[in-house]
Amino acid sequence: MKRFLKGPRNFQEVRTKLQHHKTALLSASLVYIGFFPFAPGTLASLVTAGVYYAFFTGLPLYVHVSVGIGTFILGVWSADICQKGVESEDPSFVVMDEVAGQWIACFGFTGLPQIVAAFFFFRMFDVLKPFGIRQVEHMRGGWGIMLDDVLAGVYAWICAFFVFHFI
Repeated sequence: MKRFLKGPRNFQEVRTKLQHHKTALLSASLVYIGFFPFAPGTLASLVTAGVYYAFFTGLPLYVHVSVGIGTFILGVWSADICQKGVESEDPSFVVMDEVAGQWIACFGFTGLPQIVAAFFFFRMFDVLKPFGIRQVEHMRGGWGIMLDDVLAGVYAWICAFFVFHFI
């Protein structure tokens, strides 16, 4: 089992190691939210859910899909660079994976109760890592960092959809 805080957390140390990859660090840490001292992944998920609700509810689904794909691609690229740069399997300051997973969990929802449920389901699946999520996490590079959260987002979406459409 991985430690709760993985890899270097000191901003100066990470910035020094990634001095030639500032854009990757900026995006992987979601504008340095990943260096928040307590639960940076949860904070990144909360920010993502809030941005989704405030700016994306009601927009066409192709916008949601485009942002989701772009976030995933940017996340794989930046997480891979950061992982190699700090020589850590899954650096805790990389929170772009939470952004992509939370985005998927909220996909297509328009109501605040749905988005709140998606947030809680996503955090539950991201922390507990059931149903193959832990196995996906062991893939190499940025793919492994991103795909476990993508799968957690899919599971969260299914649960939130089920709760609001069948219960």
